Amino acid sequence: MAGNCVALVSGGIDSPVAVARMLMQGWKIYPLHASQEPITGPNAENKTIALLRHLLQMDGPLGDAARENLSRELIVVPVAEQLALFTEKWNHTEYFIHMKRLFNAIATIRGAEVDATHVLTGENL
Repeated sequence: MAGNCVALVSGGIDSPVAVARMLMQGWKIYPLHASQEPITGPNAENKTIALLRHLLQMDGPLGDAARENLSRELIVVPVAEQLALFTEKWNHTEYFIHMKRLFNAIATIRGAEVDATHVLTGENL
């Protein structure tokens, strides 16, 4: 059962591998990047773009699947200001929980725009 999927992509290796696996299953992928710039600088976003381009430029079945089913529109959502609130004393111990919930909420909103039934992260691996 393939369909539409919003993929939370970062500059790491897990999320592009998850995207590649779903592409090979025939899913239409809509990438979304939660930017933590200016805290982290532009490297994470640049690596994300490079990894998505790499998938599109590959030869063979994976490259074909990417060219057919990987959306060329990368949605970049700035989250640094909101994440900074999660580091306040009352909230610090649950930082990663709140961060993941925020990212999933953003992906769910994007999913409604593209009729996605799933949210994909590298953690799905």
